[in-house]
Amino acid sequence: MSVIAAVEALERADLAAADTAVCADLLSHVRRARGWLDAVEAQISSRMRDIATALAPGTDAGIADVHGAVGRVSAAEGRK
Repeated sequence: MSVIAAVEALERADLAAADTAVCADLLSHVRRARGWLDAVEAQISSRMRDIATALAPGTDAGIADVHGAVGRVSAAEGRK
């Protein structure tokens, strides 16, 4: 199943009517979407690091700050 299909299944899910099997299936869709998002975030961070290195070799040139401001994470989390 594609990430798009997983998100669409989550969006149209009727949680009030969901039994245990449906909830388990929905959680698998959540994990698929989250895994994809985490991979995209890692690629974006890598690209930001490449840009920062090109602009200021030997530094992270504000990558943690951008993550903090845009990703709503701490500077420490942004440095990861």
